[in-house]
Amino acid sequence: MTKQGRSLSGHERHCCYLNLNGSDMAEGRFANVSAVSGLDLDDDGRGLAFVDWDRDGDQDLLISNRNAPRIRFMRNDSINENHFVAVRLIGNGTTTNRDAIGARVEVIFQKENAPEKNLNPDRDEPSGTAMDVNLPKPLVKTLRAGEGYVSQNSRWIHFGLGKSTKIQKVVVYWPGGKAEDFSPIQIDQHYELKQGTGKPRLRKDDRPTQLLARKRPSIASDTQKARAPLLTPLPMPNISYTLFDHETETLSFNQGKSVLINLWASWCQPCVQELHEFTSHAAEIREAGIEIVALSVDGIGSDETDPAISKELIKKMGFPFPAGQATPQLLDMLQKIHNLTIPLQLPLPVPSSFLVDANGDLTVIYKGAISVEQLLTDIKYSDLSRKQQLVQTSGLPGKIIEHPRVQQLMNEDDARSLFDTVRITQAVDPRTAKRTYEEIIQLNPDFAQAHSKLGVICLQLNEINEAKKHFQNAIVLDPNLSTALYNLGALAARAGDLSTAEDYFRTLEQGSPDSVQAVFNLGMIFLNQHKYEDAKVYLDKAHELSPNNVNIIYNRGNVNAALNNHENAIQNYDLAIKQRPNWLAAYKNRAKSALKLNKYDVAIEDYTRAIELAPQDANLHFNRGQIFQILGRTKKALEDYNATIRLKPDRTMAYNNKAWILATCANAEIRNGHESLTSAKRAYELAKEPKQYDVLDTLAAAYAEAAQYEKAVEWQLKAIERAPENAKPALAERLKLYQSGKPYRENSPLR
Repeated sequence: MTKQGRSLSGHERHCCYLNLNGSDMAEGRFANVSAVSGLDLDDDGRGLAFVDWDRDGDQDLLISNRNAPRIRFMRNDSINENHFVAVRLIGNGTTTNRDAIGARVEVIFQKENAPEKNLNPDRDEPSGTAMDVNLPKPLVKTLRAGEGYVSQNSRWIHFGLGKSTKIQKVVVYWPGGKAEDFSPIQIDQHYELKQGTGKPRLRKDDRPTQLLARKRPSIASDTQKARAPLLTPLPMPNISYTLFDHETETLSFNQGKSVLINLWASWCQPCVQELHEFTSHAAEIREAGIEIVALSVDGIGSDETDPAISKELIKKMGFPFPAGQATPQLLDMLQKIHNLTIPLQLPLPVPSSFLVDANGDLTVIYKGAISVEQLLTDIKYSDLSRKQQLVQTSGLPGKIIEHPRVQQLMNEDDARSLFDTVRITQAVDPRTAKRTYEEIIQLNPDFAQAHSKLGVICLQLNEINEAKKHFQNAIVLDPNLSTALYNLGALAARAGDLSTAEDYFRTLEQGSPDSVQAVFNLGMIFLNQHKYEDAKVYLDKAHELSPNNVNIIYNRGNVNAALNNHENAIQNYDLAIKQRPNWLAAYKNRAKSALKLNKYDVAIEDYTRAIELAPQDANLHFNRGQIFQILGRTKKALEDYNATIRLKPDRTMAYNNKAWILATCANAEIRNGHESLTSAKRAYELAKEPKQYDVLDTLAAAYAEAAQYEKAVEWQLKAIERAPENAKPALAERLKLYQSGKPYRENSPLR
């Protein structure tokens, strides 16, 4: 809500209740004295802390609020005759912490006219003096490190004594286990109690010399301008905008000069005045090394202004810097950058400007018009030391703690800020994103996620070895970082090192048993290693974790097909195709499984759809041609074989199968001895040595169809010589036909 500019105020106004000290009329309740106390303020209160700021013996209040004023100091100027005593504890630093947090303090009173007792400061236990019923009860308080919501009281422990005027002793029960008596203690004083001394030290040296003056809080008035210097400069990605002639222009940073991206609109009077000021001070701006790129937002989104108006205005003004039209994509990116760097995430107004320094880093965001004087001052912002930048960005007076640990924490905070914003850059400018991640790692070398993200960027830039190095750095810092483990596994698998890939994915699975990526990739590794049973176990588990993941569904089909579970494979491919109707591989693999089950029509349909998706794939035509040939649909088979030859002229078996049909088909209209012989010879030329017997068999059949029986007999004998034993009987029967001067027909019982 606060990021959207809405109020989180619960109107939790300050309340004050008076302890009625056991009054019979009170019946154990407190009285609401908020109004008369002066504390009944319409603030949205949060924290409350007690402190005797002016050392006058009563408790003042510090109150924090969610709204303005963020803090109030309420000085207690009430007049009464009551007494007090306040103590400050110092532990010995060994058995007790130096701040004595956790110590309990007990104030014990004595009779007004009773003599003071000698006390033993070294005893381990408090004295067991019987309590006088006429004495006030002892007062007990514990020193704590926190006292309520986002609050801590002063470390001075304050006791209100009422009308009592004599204190017998103060007993401190130290956190280390020992009790220690301190005396003498006088009323209306501040004492320091140091462990092991037993003697209180009066403190009068730290009373404030100058008291706070009473005044009303000054609350800033509303403004239409805001200047936000970035404590952590953000490397700016290259941006694209449209020139007024509709050409696209790319603006690159880190070119040795500063750039002010200025968003404006022709209907915005402050925008036009700002552009006039830029124009009149162009020489000073250029001399300072600044380029201004003025981008109109006319006509973008719900704005119906004609962009031609902004073009004409720029021309008429004689604007001396580059100008053009912003794009919706550019505005979206700038809005995201604004939202990640400024807590109040309201839409960017016009004018708005973004100052990028000569190093290519975004340093200041302006909302509302800016003066040239401010711009010329801010151009030096990135040259300031970190301490000076802190002073500028804080907007409050104070001191900076200069300590190595503080510097380290600041660096870690800078690294986190850059890490949160760089994802915007990553999508549009990987090179700049890489530079940003390198800066993050320089600020915080132990930032494991930054190493991993840098590895991802290197993958985008095809810098494989560098990516691998950063992923390895990431898992040294965080052995269970899933992104790094996954990418190392993927890189190993891509390199063919499946054993290493398996190790990475197993580590990922051990750290994240429900990681779909880990389980799925283990399944894929086993699938590629032909360990189909193992692959099925992991792919089935991956499917349980992500039932609608189409890649998992498809590969379950592949593993089922490899295990000859073709019915299940077809069901998997059906689900995959339902999600992705144009998935070529799914159609091809479903066709193969259908063919294994002799579902020829299904296989033909799938190959036909696959050919529609990839008409230049010769293998698809060839596979469908084989099915047509099995079914005796020879014309269709020939069409597919001819298409195969056209797409892949060196496909041996396409020529072979075509030649066989043309030589042996029972339909005389299809047979063609001359063409059959041409195709058979081409198949023979393409066939590898030693020549396949079926190619020789086809060549013999083609010679027989061409009535060259001597040649047919010669090649058939060679085919029989090279054929396996189980094929020789059929080949021998065809040899007898050729020896008797007869060709072979496919419908012959001999085949």
